[in-house]
Amino acid sequence: MAFKVTGDHWDIIINYMELHPDLARGRINGPSGKDTFKKLWAELTLQLIKISPINIVTSLLALIKQMWIIISQGYVP
Repeated sequence: MAFKVTGDHWDIIINYMELHPDLARGRINGPSGKDTFKKLWAELTLQLIKISPINIVTSLLALIKQMWIIISQGYVP
């Protein structure tokens, strides 16, 4: 199923990443870092589900996670 990322999606994602810069950088350290990372992605998922069906959100987040890894490693197009 094809989906289109809307401005509303990006607004939610960008605002969330600004509130959680460690998630945006992919650098959540400490003994509970992995759990915190999962929790933050789950919270973002819930916010996106409010404006889109869950199957679209699941696909969107998979794409966003991959994109964020590339950006956090310093890729500049």
